[in-house]
Amino acid sequence: MSYEYDSYQWYEYPKRDKSKLVLSITVIILVIFLALILFQYSTLLSEYQELYSEAYSLKSEKNSLLLLVNRLEGEISSLKESYDTLLLRYQTSETLRINHLIADYYDEVRSLAGAPFRRNRGSNYFEQVKFMAELARHSLGRAQWPVLEGRFYEVSGEQSYIMAMRKMGEVFRLIDIRDTDNYVRKVEKILKFIKSNIHYVKDYDNVFLAPLETLTFRSGDCDDYAILAASLFEMAGIPSAIGIFTNGTADHAMVLLRLDSLSPYGFHYYQDLTNIGLSPGKWILIEPQVTIEWQYDPKWFNQWKLQAAVEV
Repeated sequence: MSYEYDSYQWYEYPKRDKSKLVLSITVIILVIFLALILFQYSTLLSEYQELYSEAYSLKSEKNSLLLLVNRLEGEISSLKESYDTLLLRYQTSETLRINHLIADYYDEVRSLAGAPFRRNRGSNYFEQVKFMAELARHSLGRAQWPVLEGRFYEVSGEQSYIMAMRKMGEVFRLIDIRDTDNYVRKVEKILKFIKSNIHYVKDYDNVFLAPLETLTFRSGDCDDYAILAASLFEMAGIPSAIGIFTNGTADHAMVLLRLDSLSPYGFHYYQDLTNIGLSPGKWILIEPQVTIEWQYDPKWFNQWKLQAAVEV
C-alpha cells in the first residue's frame, strides 16, 4: 500500500482583522451617540426657545406690572397726601374752635375795659397796647381781670385763663415746635402757621380780639395778628412785646422780640427801648402778617414810628 502525499493540497484561511471590527463598532456607537446628542440638543434647543419666548413674555408682563405698580403708588401717594391734608385741616379746624362761653367772656372783658378795647387813631396808645398785652397774657394762663373770674367760675367750674391756656396749648402743638428748634426756627414756624391759617380782614369797629378769637375766626386785622403772634412767641420761650406804630396817616400794630438776631434772615431792630419801658436789650421788629423771609423790607418798616409798646 502506498500513499501519495503529493496529491493533497493545504489551504490557510486568512485571519480576521479585529482592529477594523472594533473600529467599525466604535464608529457605529459614536454615530448613534452623536445622533442621540443631536436629538437631545435639538430637543433642548426647542425647549430653550420656548422658555426664552416665555421669559420674554413674562418680562414684558413684568414691565407692564411695574408701570401699573408705579402708577398705583403715585395714586396712593396722592391720595395719602390728600388724606393727610384733609385730616390736618379737620384737626386744625377742631383745635381752633372755641365754645361760646369763653367768647362771651371776652365780650365782657371788652365791655369792662371801655375805651382801650378798640383801636382809635390818636388816642392813648399806651392804654391800647396795654390792653392788647393783657389779652395775650390771658391766653398764656395769667389772670388779668379778677372781677370777672368769679362769675365765670360759677358758670363753667373753671377759671377762664386756665381754659384759654389749655386751648392755646392744643394750638401750639399744631405748630410742632420742638425742643431742638433754635429761636430763629421757632419764629419761622410760628409765622408760617399764622400765614397759613389767618387771613387779613378789616375790623368793622376796630375791636381787639383775644388770640383764641382770632384763631376761631381765622381772620383779623393788624392788632389781632400782633396779639396772637406775641402770645405764641411767648409760649415758645421768646420774650415779646406788642407795639403800636404810626406813619402820620395810619396806625399799625406789630410785634417786638427780644432777640439778638434772626440770621440768616434779614431783620429790622431797635438797639434799646428802655426809654419806653421795655427790658434792656435788642428788640427785633416783626410783622406778623408775613413769613420770616419777608421780615426785611426797608420800604415797609421804615415808614413806621413806634408810639408805645408793652411786654407780654
